Amino acid sequence: MKINRRKTGRKKPSRAQRSIRKLTDLKALTGYGIETYTGHEIAYFSLKPSNLSVLTPESVRARINALMNVLKGVAEITMLCLSSRENYAENKRYLRERIEDEPSEILQEQLRQDILLLDSEQTSMATAREFFLVLHLREQNKLEIPPYLSHVEQIVREQGFTVRRSEPEDIMRIYSMYFEQNTTSDVLEAFDGERFVMFN
Repeated sequence: MKINRRKTGRKKPSRAQRSIRKLTDLKALTGYGIETYTGHEIAYFSLKPSNLSVLTPESVRARINALMNVLKGVAEITMLCLSSRENYAENKRYLRERIEDEPSEILQEQLRQDILLLDSEQTSMATAREFFLVLHLREQNKLEIPPYLSHVEQIVREQGFTVRRSEPEDIMRIYSMYFEQNTTSDVLEAFDGERFVMFN
């Protein structure tokens, strides 16, 4: 007996792709986070930190206590801090090699100026950190998730923090920073080479 299988527009992932996705436990992107192969979902909230350099010691202590209240109030929350600072070590190494090989003093000086520019860029990005609240949704069913996310968001706001639910583009950026330290891409692709595919 022949069974007709319905074809979908999606290509089945290869065995290698499946194993990588299973290794990272990333089954699919959702509107607020990821769905995992282990049967639960993870929601991400982008947290804008306070500028502690302009606060008094008492205010800093108050901010720390407020954050502790958030972490104690929602047991499923963990924190994630990522550095979105670009590392120019390889670029500077290449420029130094070029200076040694370059016979022209004018071009040598230009290359030195390029190194100084990279140094100043790196210094200006020294505090480029991003903070996320990671919410593990193990107990909730699909219908309970949206009101629960709103409830958690309200708890964080009540403690005086600026917070927003992360979107799929934010999640892709988190993973690209974590796995390949990519902080410079303007557009993140769901599949490698996606921007080169022409659709009719």
